[in-house]
Amino acid sequence: VATSVKVGDATFIFGAGCIGLDPKTSKLVSDDLKEQVTQSMENMKAILEDNGATLKNVTRCQLYCLT
Repeated sequence: VATSVKVGDATFIFGAGCIGLDPKTSKLVSDDLKEQVTQSMENMKAILEDNGATLKNVTRCQLYCLT
């Protein structure tokens, strides 16, 4: 769903392209912006956890919304 790059010994984890796709269906969760943002954050949370981190470790997050 998204790309992440682990740099060094997990000092930095860069993630990009995380959108509101349902990982089971690879389709947008809905047309509702709030639901898409919620799913996007869940997807980013999964990427972080796969790399041994949590949302508490995030220092910066940028979200671009298109309507």
